[in-house]
Amino acid sequence: MQYRSSISPMMRTGRRPSASLGFRRIFLTWAFVGLVVGGCLCSSRGHAQQRPDSDTAPSMAHVHHHAGHHAMQLDAAGMVMNENRDELPRGCPRIAAEHSITVRAGKEFATPGSMFAYDRTRWSFAPCTRLTVTLVNTDDVRHQWMLHGLPRYLYPMGMFSVELAGRGQRTGTFILPPGDRTYLVHCDVAQHMEKGMKAQLETGRGEGDLPSVPGLTGPRLPDDYRTDWASIGIGFAFLAGLVGAVTTTGVLRWF
Repeated sequence: MQYRSSISPMMRTGRRPSASLGFRRIFLTWAFVGLVVGGCLCSSRGHAQQRPDSDTAPSMAHVHHHAGHHAMQLDAAGMVMNENRDELPRGCPRIAAEHSITVRAGKEFATPGSMFAYDRTRWSFAPCTRLTVTLVNTDDVRHQWMLHGLPRYLYPMGMFSVELAGRGQRTGTFILPPGDRTYLVHCDVAQHMEKGMKAQLETGRGEGDLPSVPGLTGPRLPDDYRTDWASIGIGFAFLAGLVGAVTTTGVLRWF
């Protein structure tokens, strides 16, 4: 029959047990506390900065489905969506004027702080104008000239768009509705608007300038370069946990 000894390791050997196991436990405990505190600081800062931005996060009404029959002219080089040369929008008794514009799009037109841009960011025309848009893409990536806010009974999804898959040019025509309006123009490729490819088109007296149009209006949410106290808090919390663990282990060795 085997018996377990009730004599402690210190009584058998005359020495205290090693403090390595206790050190590891204390270290892990303090490190966990530091990470929890730092995580709470970071989480609170993240929730405070979650502000709605209709400029960079459009509603579902602005989600675009580039499929179906939207009067689309499509080939490998690009497309024109919702072209309309003849049908008058409701409220337009006739074509008030005819204009043509050439818009150049590419990184060479970008200003400091942006990556892509149009060579112009503002146009103004009379209501009920028949407008022909020629988009010239100077980059090797896809760009668009897309205008929002048109009447949906005439322009599906309320938009008109000229697009190029790379370098080249493409032309499309549409008729502006009546009234004093300010229309958003942008490139719908992911992140291109956020990186500078945004403009506005006004009819009549317009409705005021849109935010965050490069060279025209300031950003809706300006860049914030204040000190990131959340990251600093995480670092200090972890350091405090490490110092506490080492200090506690040193104290225990005196007993």
